[in-house]
Amino acid sequence: MTTTIQQTNNNQTATFLRTPTAHQKANVLSEKRRKPNDYVCNYSNEALGLEVYVSANGLVAMGFKGKAIKASFHYRFKTVEATKAHVEKFVSDVEKAAAEKAAYKAERKAKVRVLTVGDVLVSSWGWEQTNIDYYQVIELVGKASVKLQQIAKQLTHERGDCGQCVPLLNNFIGDVFTKKVTDGERVTLTSYSSARRKDYIMAGGIKAFKPDYWSSYA
Repeated sequence: MTTTIQQTNNNQTATFLRTPTAHQKANVLSEKRRKPNDYVCNYSNEALGLEVYVSANGLVAMGFKGKAIKASFHYRFKTVEATKAHVEKFVSDVEKAAAEKAAYKAERKAKVRVLTVGDVLVSSWGWEQTNIDYYQVIELVGKASVKLQQIAKQLTHERGDCGQCVPLLNNFIGDVFTKKVTDGERVTLTSYSSARRKDYIMAGGIKAFKPDYWSSYA
């Protein structure tokens, strides 16, 4: 909805397109946000935590978004037209960002699991070094999860503290665990690591994997 601010009888006044509902007025987040008593709510989208308040003369505006208590902006403008332009851009930017985020989530949710039993997932993680772990899919669970088990790897050394590695299929280590699949072929392992499907080619009836680079401190 477009925000409109107009000039009437040479006095700058704000014309508001939306009047807050009783529910919006009672919104706890809105009540926690500090704003001058003489400001009027010019725009409100409770789902996005989006609120814009404008002074009676239309020359001062402040806006809030999300769960923030602090205003995203609180500016004085030289003209009502400048206020209007800033408010409209603020509202448009927030709503556009929210729409893009929702579309991204919907796209991820719609992606079909492409993992199959026997697939290998690779996880690359570490700070100032590169750790490589491999996991093999041993069972599909429901429509969106898999059972995984870590497998061993074969290492080669370029120097003492780095080299390349490839997974060793069916050489299981560790316990079996279940993870939900996202983006069709990825799982989240921990707060700092994830694993994705590792591509391969068939060579003489055997899966051949491209080596991954690893490094560590001696």
